[in-house]
Amino acid sequence: MVSKYLKNVLLIARRDYLESISTKMFWIGALLGPILMVVIMIVVGLVAINTSASKGKYAVIDLSSGIADEIRTEILKSDLNKFLTSALLLENLPDQVLTQVKEQVVDDGTLDMARVSDFVNRVTEYLTFPVHERRSNLNSSLEERFVSWWEESQEQALDLVPTVSLSRYVEWKPGTEHTESELNQRVEDEFLLGYLVIPEDIVDSSEDAKFVTKNILKDDLAVWYAGYATTVIRRHRVEESNIEVDDARWIMRGVSFATNKAVVLSDDSSDAGVPSQTSRVTAGERLARFAPAIYQYVLWFMVLFGSMMLMTGTIEEKSTKLVEVLLSNV
Repeated sequence: MVSKYLKNVLLIARRDYLESISTKMFWIGALLGPILMVVIMIVVGLVAINTSASKGKYAVIDLSSGIADEIRTEILKSDLNKFLTSALLLENLPDQVLTQVKEQVVDDGTLDMARVSDFVNRVTEYLTFPVHERRSNLNSSLEERFVSWWEESQEQALDLVPTVSLSRYVEWKPGTEHTESELNQRVEDEFLLGYLVIPEDIVDSSEDAKFVTKNILKDDLAVWYAGYATTVIRRHRVEESNIEVDDARWIMRGVSFATNKAVVLSDDSSDAGVPSQTSRVTAGERLARFAPAIYQYVLWFMVLFGSMMLMTGTIEEKSTKLVEVLLSNV
């Protein structure tokens, strides 16, 4: 008797299976499903590649009165500061000149940021000199030895501190003045990531400032360069407005409110005239506030996923009518 019921179940299952695979929608879905998945993966990969951080050379057309040189100096100072504050914390330095710089700027095992800043300023001045004028200005000082090491050991410096901007963006400076048409060809040939045009009146307005590139999705170079340009332009505007630098920094300083929580005092303390107290909210307390939201999200996902499974099972059961056939046989 049981074997008869099992035989009937197998016959019904075989009939439903053959009926399902004989439809056009089954084969269309079966074939298009993997194809759509591959297409989606390719599109996501291309978007990720096009929007990822770029790396390469760039050029600058400076129509102003030396703003590009000042921006170039700001970039150099930033890289030197980032390199020194990171590399000098290492135990074993690869070169003696770095050890000597460390001895000069480290006090009781701690970097003296004022000394680092002074050293960077001196080195930056030396690096901005033309090569043929440096020896008359350096006289084999520590700054000269560091400059020589910095220029001759770029790869070693990038291995020590790969976060400096020099590891991503390198300015291309040909020997002659270059025009936009020439740079457009360089961009088209992908020799350059792009080039930036600094207008003549950039201190008054940046309306005509532009970044020309082949891949319009990669604008991280323009954002990076604009950060240093903003620092230089703000300094010029402060000078033209006859405002002291410290006053300008104070004016541009933002305001923030630290989140605290109230501490309820006992009745005896309040009667004694003890002022109310507060305590700073910690990161753990902030994270604990999000725990209910995370729990609700997981619960909602489980309910949604379970309901979808239940609905799918009900539809399949009603479509095959397997239960009805079994009950009728019984």
